[in-house]
Amino acid sequence: MAGKDKGLTTEAFIQKVGWRLGRYLAEQIDFDDGIVPDPKSAKPSVLLRRNAQKIDLQKVEALFNEFDADRNGSISLAEFEEMMIKLGLAPLKEDADIADSRTKVQEKTTKV
Repeated sequence: MAGKDKGLTTEAFIQKVGWRLGRYLAEQIDFDDGIVPDPKSAKPSVLLRRNAQKIDLQKVEALFNEFDADRNGSISLAEFEEMMIKLGLAPLKEDADIADSRTKVQEKTTKV
């Protein structure tokens, strides 16, 4: 096995590579007929990237649960917006949109 008791055995790894190669070959692009494979099947999961093994999935789950306010197992747009703002990841508006946004925020807060 690769790593510290994690990962696949050599046999399982070869089997997985064979399965992926077979899937890839079955979906080869046929330019003459205009057949193009589904891009989702060609794009590997982010969990397969080199540093994915360093991710603490338990902490990711805890973070998800923190922002899943209604505990329904999914994050609504409102919960996602809250999460993006709290984590400092929300994209900022252009300067022209800031004044309009402030007005809308003030309207929301004065109604409460």
